[in-house]
Amino acid sequence: MTKLDHLFQPITIGKMQVKNRIMMPGMSAGMMLDENARPNDEMIAYYVERAQCEPGMIAVGASGVTPPKKKSRMPMALYDDAAIPALKKMVDAVHRYDTKFG
Repeated sequence: MTKLDHLFQPITIGKMQVKNRIMMPGMSAGMMLDENARPNDEMIAYYVERAQCEPGMIAVGASGVTPPKKKSRMPMALYDDAAIPALKKMVDAVHRYDTKFG
């Protein structure tokens, strides 16, 4: 047994079961957003590639919860219900690898 074996063990956080204790921290979405600051296919592929490495959790990067004063491609728009289909597509793609995403 090594000192880091516990990193690969499941953990329960509240009611959520996570397959291991490895988490990818949030990173900026950069230019992987469409003109309405919604995830595009490039961004989805970016997070899927990381989920394939089997972290227990991934945190999305900078996101806006209120509309910006002027239209902008960044940060990712969480304030607009029109973003839900693109966000759902991204979350569903990551969940295929049993990775929690938020």
